[in-house]
Amino acid sequence: MCPMPASPLTASNPAQLPECVFEHIREPRRSALEGYEVSDEFAAVHLAREHGPEFVIQTLTDSILAGRGGAGFSTGRKWQAVRDAPGTLKTIVCNADEGELGCFQDRAILEHDPSP
Repeated sequence: MCPMPASPLTASNPAQLPECVFEHIREPRRSALEGYEVSDEFAAVHLAREHGPEFVIQTLTDSILAGRGGAGFSTGRKWQAVRDAPGTLKTIVCNADEGELGCFQDRAILEHDPSP
């Protein structure tokens, strides 16, 4: 099977409006580790490693961050449920379906800026 070609980058931001989802996506080599490190995104990883999983889950819960899916379920509650599930091996499933209206950005994000 042939791999799918990478999706195109998003259009530029000619109005220079504040961006959230695509804030860093056009930076060179953003999908590679060195491109990710340039924006100091690892500060959160270092903080999480320093304080541990309970701190991370509580921070997510306190932030009221919700998933981008239609249900808008609490990310903190999702992560707590995974943490509380029996066993040490956990599996992450990412639904990157492009079938819903307005969701075509998902593929570009996964391929060009997996940090958000």
